[in-house]
Order: sequence, then C-alpha cells, then structure tokens
Amino acid sequence: MPHAALARGAIFRQGLLTNLLNPKMVLFVLALFPQFVQPQAGSVALQIMLMATVLNAIGLVVNRIVVLTASHIGNGFVYPERRPASWPRYLLASVYASLACKLALGGRQ
Repeated sequence: MPHAALARGAIFRQGLLTNLLNPKMVLFVLALFPQFVQPQAGSVALQIMLMATVLNAIGLVVNRIVVLTASHIGNGFVYPERRPASWPRYLLASVYASLACKLALGGRQ
C-alpha cells in the first residue's frame, strides 16, 4: 500500500505544481481581481490573497466533485459485475430520434 500512497502523493504534487505555474491563471487573477480591490479598505495584497484563497477553495470543491463523479461513473465501466443499466442507450436513442424529428419538421415552420 505504501507504493499507492506514494503514487498519489506524486500525482498531487504534479497537479499542484502545474496549477501554480499556470500562466492562464495568473493572467486571470491579474485581469479580474483589481476590479474588486478597494484600496481604502486596507491592504491590497491581503485583499488579493483573500480572493485567491476563496477562488482556490471553490476550485478545490468543484474539482473534487468532478473527480468523485467521474470515478463513480468509471467504476461502472471497469467492473463488469456492476454493469450499468441499459438506460443510457435508450436515452441516446431518444435524443437522436428527437433530433431527426426536428430536422424532418424543421423546413415546415
């Protein structure tokens, strides 16, 4: 089990480093945050750090939800004894059928 923990730690560090060195995020923060900074309210650096912390916390929650959801969905594909129901096929078929009807009747409007 230590090998799996080490691999997860390495993955976490790689993701953290990638996000810290992401120039798009730096540009986003530099373009967005100055609009909300009020110099008369106190330290500008502290306000920016607080907003960045809130942004990171929200991103952490959203990314955790996405990862857990994708993991849950992926387990249905990996483990054959827990095969998902056939409802996705029927859902996709109904979407295609509704699009076909829309295309067929689209010229009459």
